[in-house]
Amino acid sequence: MAAQLRVASFNIRTSRGRDGGNSWRRRRDVCLDAIRGFSADIVGLQEVRPDQLDDLRHAFPASTILGRGRDEDAGGEHASVLVAPGGWLVESSETRWLSST
Repeated sequence: MAAQLRVASFNIRTSRGRDGGNSWRRRRDVCLDAIRGFSADIVGLQEVRPDQLDDLRHAFPASTILGRGRDEDAGGEHASVLVAPGGWLVESSETRWLSST
């Protein structure tokens, strides 16, 4: 029997928005709980800022988090992939940002 792969996608929304009561600091724990609740092997994450990436690494220390920021120094917004431990091995990864011409 082939192994099953559970995949999810989640836009955590940048921490730079002027969100008032919905700021990252106030929604961080709810977002992290939602990601845990997926029980996914792989989670695609959008709009991840470096401070949020730190929070993700702290919340999911056994997971592999891949992706590179869109800025030239690899900072800025990330489109990251979180790979849960235990079943899948990342053999290679590459990040490509699309740009308009």
